[in-house]
Amino acid sequence: MSEAADNNIAILGLGGGGGRIVAKVAAGNLPKSVRIAAADTDLQALGQLPDVIPLPLGEEWANRESCGGDIVLGERAVSASAGALREFLEGARLLICVTAMGGGTGSGGARVVGRLARELKLPSVFLATLPFSFEGQWRRSLAEKGLDPVRKLSQAVIEVPNDLLFTTMSADTPAVTAFGLADELLAQGVVGLAQLAFAKGVVAADFAALRTLLRDRQATSTLGFGRGEGANRWQNALESLAKCPLIGGHAALANAHAAVVTILGGEDLTVREIQACLNGFQAILRPDAKLVVGAYTQPGLQEFHITALLCQYRDEQPQSHASLQARPAPNAPRKRRGASAAVSKDIQGELPLQEHSLGIFSGSQSTTVDGQNLDVPTFQRRGIVLDVGD
Repeated sequence: MSEAADNNIAILGLGGGGGRIVAKVAAGNLPKSVRIAAADTDLQALGQLPDVIPLPLGEEWANRESCGGDIVLGERAVSASAGALREFLEGARLLICVTAMGGGTGSGGARVVGRLARELKLPSVFLATLPFSFEGQWRRSLAEKGLDPVRKLSQAVIEVPNDLLFTTMSADTPAVTAFGLADELLAQGVVGLAQLAFAKGVVAADFAALRTLLRDRQATSTLGFGRGEGANRWQNALESLAKCPLIGGHAALANAHAAVVTILGGEDLTVREIQACLNGFQAILRPDAKLVVGAYTQPGLQEFHITALLCQYRDEQPQSHASLQARPAPNAPRKRRGASAAVSKDIQGELPLQEHSLGIFSGSQSTTVDGQNLDVPTFQRRGIVLDVGD
């Protein structure tokens, strides 16, 4: 297998917000082996995104329009286009999915994308923006319903509250300018994370180390970006990173169980700068934190850039896919049909991959096997479109 194939990354923008961000990612300095696509039900918005692969979703469900915050419609539309999504994901070594939660396409479709990635044994990282507080509890509830199953299906979920994006901006900043800057900041973080796989030069990151760090771990993550210039550019970049509104401050750095750090400098980047920056970064982290580092150069760049993905593990030890199935011991007696619920409760608890949001079946007990909600019709889960005639 070639190096390009081994480092192949799929970046997917899901929904309108995710599409806008990955369109900015496409303008970054990424190798050609990085595939970038935008998937949306709104075909008009999709057609306005340059330099990305357009993936129309569920035209027969959403009629080429937005889902309008309908989480059930979003899940059905994305499920109907599972074949196209699977084709885009096949052959990748890592999926970075960017989406804005709280709307129909993102909140309903993220679990479908996560399930596809798991079926393909593809490590996945989700960058999800959360609604503003002024948007109300309803949209926040939609976001939480959409994220809950994704946390169980993916290796890391980076949650970015929209309220954090504008904490450093003046209240007089025009709305269009503010949202553009926010998308740019998020795109810079995604580019920095993706570039880790291609880091060469002073400090080369092993892409296998990134996969090992993310595989079979349930983590809550944050993503930050900092830049510096001048004689003390690495120090300025590290301070800028710590002040990044998305990172959560020094406390988030100090409590991280693992960190993926990408450093970018010009052709004058020195070993001394790399070592000094990493020593400063490690001094903030907890002693037992795992650290994956990549550093590379870009001709003509005068600034020092640092991107950090911080992971807070929610489980104590990595779990294999097999261990998540709650299999009985080899010699354990097989439970008879019709046995009491009390006995079954002692044998097996709630499966880790259970989805708690059931859409129109909310409030009822779901039937979940291998991360798939069997209450969702088979033709929807498998992306089969039914011909209902004229």
